[in-house]
Amino acid sequence: MPNKKPPKRPNFNIMIKLFWEDFAPSVAEEAQSFFKESFDKEGFTDYGFIPWPKRNDQQAHKLLYKSHALKDSISIKTADKKEVVISAGEELPYAAIHNFGDTITVKVTDKIRKFFWYM
Repeated sequence: MPNKKPPKRPNFNIMIKLFWEDFAPSVAEEAQSFFKESFDKEGFTDYGFIPWPKRNDQQAHKLLYKSHALKDSISIKTADKKEVVISAGEELPYAAIHNFGDTITVKVTDKIRKFFWYM
């Protein structure tokens, strides 16, 4: 009877390490996609669907959707085995106002006044 060697055991430590290295980027891509879908659905989907408030004007474009800049600013900042960070609106000064609100003061110039009376 030939001497059979036991089957080679897989190196589970390497398998776990490779899993975590591949897992973080996948999670980051899913998270980025999830947040961008909020713009398409026009609402939050954390615990069921919570629609954004309707527009107060007559413009044709969707709320927060005129230039796509805010949606396009959603990006993966970090995706490693320790953390996944998604950022949005870092270069857009108005992004925080959309989330937290604020008072915006606009100085009325002669040009604005003429435009208003023209309209």
